[in-house]
Amino acid sequence: MILSFGSRIRLHASITEVHEVKRGGVQMHRAFIFELEGAAKPACVAQSLTHFHP
Repeated sequence: MILSFGSRIRLHASITEVHEVKRGGVQMHRAFIFELEGAAKPACVAQSLTHFHP
């Protein structure tokens, strides 16, 4: 699958989990799905893990 200039893309993002961690921090899991217009399947499926600390 090739993404060319002028292609229309869409991103779906969601927070899948949130947990408290040591010292008042928060751990957040997110899921991302990038869709390319006219494609039969997603261009990219990704997950991220982020830590926030005060």
